[in-house]
Amino acid sequence: MIPGLRLIFIGTLIERKGLDVLIEAVRNLNRKEVVVALDVYGSGNSSQFDFDQSTVKYCGLLPFGGAQAVIANYDALVLPSRYDGWGVVVNEALMAGVPVICSNRVGAGAVVEKWQCGAIFASEDVPDLTRKLTEFVSAPESLAKMRLAARNAGTALEPEVAGCYMFDVLRDDSLDTKQPKSSCPWYEY
Repeated sequence: MIPGLRLIFIGTLIERKGLDVLIEAVRNLNRKEVVVALDVYGSGNSSQFDFDQSTVKYCGLLPFGGAQAVIANYDALVLPSRYDGWGVVVNEALMAGVPVICSNRVGAGAVVEKWQCGAIFASEDVPDLTRKLTEFVSAPESLAKMRLAARNAGTALEPEVAGCYMFDVLRDDSLDTKQPKSSCPWYEY
């Protein structure tokens, strides 16, 4: 057996979140004797997904405000959404210093890309997600670098930083347009 990976998914148990794609990718790896464990947290109908309670476990709900502490115990958070305007759970993971694997349909993927603190795969593409997960398993030194990058990205996403940026943007709009615009701590442009 190849050494494993501990993954976490946090989100509503609905089709749009792409949990079925993630479960299939995890099962593909486990069939290849790559040990990957997935813990799933969220509200919704858990009976619509194939939880074996061994390698793919449904763990219930997280208490409000408790996500970062739980996420910190994992190798990566995966958000395989078919569409997600932002994906706040990405912020939670990065502030916990945990790399993120998300689909290219997650707005917060811009942060993952800018800070190189995870990986992005093509939405609904199980083979692509399987490859990204394999890369995480086979390159523990890269995973360690991504953890550091995640901590740095998390610092840029702290509520105080985001609040100051928003204040600067609103203030800049009311001032002379010749002033330079505030630099966004999480986007490249």
